[in-house]
Amino acid sequence: MRIRVGFEMIYECPQPTPMIFNLNVHFTRVSDPVGRDDLVFDPPVPVAGYRDSLGNWC
Repeated sequence: MRIRVGFEMIYECPQPTPMIFNLNVHFTRVSDPVGRDDLVFDPPVPVAGYRDSLGNWC
């Protein structure tokens, strides 16, 4: 079965605001999605990823 899912999230901040986004698939399911997985920031800002204590990619 193929399920198509998509979404767009827009945050507008009047000043620089640190954020943490947990929007990725758990590492045990990383081979399941078909297609692209893009995060886009406008204007471009530095982005860094890390794994939390439960193994989630943040």
